[in-house]
Amino acid sequence: MGEDFAIAIGRSLTGIDYDAARKALAHIIVLVLSNESQSDGAAQITLLSEIVSCLKSDIVREQILS
Repeated sequence: MGEDFAIAIGRSLTGIDYDAARKALAHIIVLVLSNESQSDGAAQITLLSEIVSCLKSDIVREQILS
């Protein structure tokens, strides 16, 4: 994937209201930018899957929020 993507991870210790059905707050926001060569979407899905896999870990989430 190399230079095909730029990723930024933001955190909010107090949480951000995003109008969720359960009134949950977002504490971790992930922004993924891709260049035009990734227009088919397959690489984005793969990358998003990897990001989600990482964020499923309590340890990873705790490290981001600490």
